[in-house]
Amino acid sequence: MFALYPIPKFRNYWITKNGRVFSDKIGNSKSKLDIRREMKTHHHKSGYAAIDLYQNKKRSRKLVHELILITFIGPRPKGFHCRHLDGNPANNNIENLKWGTRSENMQDRVAHGTSNRGPRHGMAKLTEQQVEEIRHLAKVANKKIRRCDKGGDYERIA
Repeated sequence: MFALYPIPKFRNYWITKNGRVFSDKIGNSKSKLDIRREMKTHHHKSGYAAIDLYQNKKRSRKLVHELILITFIGPRPKGFHCRHLDGNPANNNIENLKWGTRSENMQDRVAHGTSNRGPRHGMAKLTEQQVEEIRHLAKVANKKIRRCDKGGDYERIA
């Protein structure tokens, strides 16, 4: 069995420590029982699990990992972001989540290999191998230029 905890600022919604969200649903006219039903999450364009919560007939789309931190840790400090400590956006367990600065979040991305630096960047034109080859050729060319500057014979060096 799992424990349910109320989500702050969203009456009638509950969450578990691993990100399962439930809503209070008043039973149908036959049973007159109050039951909680598990809600389905969908993936936000960023790849994180999201869910639609309703308050006063207004929809509010929330990221599940943020709801977990708000419920178990407290409100987000100003300028902080949610960090997935293992780099897996699907792992919404409370032990894997923490509030942190943007800088800490970026350092996590580099450490987990999920950063979009270098060839992983959407605008990248070169592979790592091509960059290394260009650097090597530039180094060789610089050596030849230095020899010419010291009075070396260009014809013989080339």
